[in-house]
Amino acid sequence: MVVATSEFSRVFSAFDRDANGKISAVELRLCMKAALGEDISVEDADELVSSVDTDGDGLLNQEEFLKLVQLEKEEEERCQGLKEAFRMYEMKGEGCITPMSLKRMLSKLGAHQDIDECQAMICRFDLNGDGVLSFEEFKLQKQINTHASSATMVASSEFSRAFSSFDRDNDGRISATELRLCMKATLGEEVSLEDAATLVASVDTDGDGLLSQEEFLQLLDMGRDDDATKDDDDEERCRGLKEAFRMYEMNGEGCITPLSLKRMLSRLGEHQDVGECQAMICRFDLDGDGVLSFEEFKTMMDQ
Repeated sequence: MVVATSEFSRVFSAFDRDANGKISAVELRLCMKAALGEDISVEDADELVSSVDTDGDGLLNQEEFLKLVQLEKEEEERCQGLKEAFRMYEMKGEGCITPMSLKRMLSKLGAHQDIDECQAMICRFDLNGDGVLSFEEFKLQKQINTHASSATMVASSEFSRAFSSFDRDNDGRISATELRLCMKATLGEEVSLEDAATLVASVDTDGDGLLSQEEFLQLLDMGRDDDATKDDDDEERCRGLKEAFRMYEMNGEGCITPLSLKRMLSRLGEHQDVGECQAMICRFDLDGDGVLSFEEFKTMMDQ
């Protein structure tokens, strides 16, 4: 720890060119170029400083600089891990994941999908509509799946609670009488005993006249109509767009600015100046405020 602290202090001192105990955006930019060979604009350096500038003085003290270094290291490690995973799935030498390369990798993992199914999986995150997944689209897919896993755990817990509330005698099964009573109590829906028995019979695969958890879940799924399914698809797409929007937006501002668009495009290998990014935004800036809101971003992605 002493060595690490000593090394960090030397790095901080190297960046703090005027030795005032603070690192300015200009100093950060110059030293990133000299020490790392990374050429960033003054605007990008300002944005990096702002991202960890807790006291709002526009400069980095040692604690803020350490936080910036840690954030960059965490992002680099995460990105490296994703790149390794991406290489496993990508079409060799193509730099993208195709339906064929996805099918081949899934087969190695024991999941046998046909080409059409793999194409459908790719389409969910294929933001530019080219039929393959770039690394940035793959990153987005991983982020959404991480959130989805958490949501699934919550949903599973909620389902168990719902089942227990219907299973009044705690025998692990729901009878037609229990189903009828709980539909009235929890949903305000009055059904006859005959109708409740019909509902039970419609999913009673083992013929015992009672609902297991699996059969109860099947009954809930049957209650979904086409409109609900469409709503789910729309909601899923909206979540995907929100994740993409966060990649481009100005941190904490809730909008995409010419500067934040320039920075993200640079990460994707597209180097545009601020004026060009402003022109790109203007095409979809419906309210004329010079930035893109999420709704305007959605309009752009629908084109």
